[in-house]
This record gives sequence, structure tokens and C-alpha cells, in this order.
Amino acid sequence: MVEREPHAAAAAAPGMRAADGEVPPGASAPGADPLAAGADAPARAGHDPSLMEIGRQLIDDLRGALQARFHLLALEARRAGLALTMMALYAVLAALLALTAWVCGWVLAITLAMAAGMPFGVVLGIALVLSAVGVWILLRMARAEAQHLLFPATVRQLAPSRTPEGDRGPSPAQPPVATAHPASAAR
Repeated sequence: MVEREPHAAAAAAPGMRAADGEVPPGASAPGADPLAAGADAPARAGHDPSLMEIGRQLIDDLRGALQARFHLLALEARRAGLALTMMALYAVLAALLALTAWVCGWVLAITLAMAAGMPFGVVLGIALVLSAVGVWILLRMARAEAQHLLFPATVRQLAPSRTPEGDRGPSPAQPPVATAHPASAAR
């Protein structure tokens, strides 16, 4: 193990203890108030700190703290962006594999139907009709969900009230009316 001078430890990691547990010169002890240490440093040098020096030190400390926070935020944003990109890539690859499995399933169904003696045109027509019905059902479901993109509850809350009292909700005497979700009612 290489022994380091206390001054080298302070230069390598300001505010850290030296290897022997002592606080290096020029570094503050852990838990010590950094503003108090900064304010006392010029006084120990032989002169009282002016209000301008204390203000500059405070601004420098705030700038350093904010810079460290923004740097951490930027690093985390970069990491989150990379994670989101990887998630999108995995989703695209999973969709390609699902599409491959879908096509293989149809090929298998058509092959089995033809092996059972059905004509190729009829089997292909049945596969086409079943796929078209599936697309139609999925598009209707997507269209039903589109109404939620307009924030209907928020729009109702922000709309002017139609009652003369200006009440925006049901009166305390009336219980709230439960509404069923269109997708759950269809099941």
C-alpha cells in the first residue's frame, strides 16, 4: 500500500479524510457547515471577510451545487432516453417475431385445410375473410378508445355550469351516478 501525504489526499478528494483519519489541511470535516468554514477561512488568514467576499462565496457554492444537480439530471435523462430506445427496439423485434408466428400459423392452417381436401381458393378466401374481420374489430376498438384522448372529464369540469346555483357536481343528497366503460360493457 502506498502512503500518501495528507496534502495529496486533500488535493485528490476535497472534504475527504486522509488515510489516518485526520482531516487534511484546507478540507472541512464531514458534517461541518461549509458556509461557516468558508466564512472563517479569510479570518484565519489575518483579515475579516467583507460582505462582498461572503456573497461571492455563497454564489459560487450555489452555482456549484446547481451545476452538480443539473449534471446528474442530464446523466439520468440520457440513461432514461437510452432505456426508452432499447424498450422500443425490443418491442419492434417482438412485433416482428409475432408477425412471423402469425404468418406461419396461417400457412399451417391453409396447408392442413388443403391436406383435408379443401380447394386452395376456398381456404385462402376463408383466411382473408377471417383476417378482415379481425382488422375491423380491432379498428372499432381503437376508435372507441379515441374518445379518451380528448380528456372528457376535464372538459366537463372546466365547462360552465348549467345549474343556477353554479354547482359543478351532484348535490350531497344525490349519490354520484356510476357509468360503465364502453369496452367493459361490450364483454
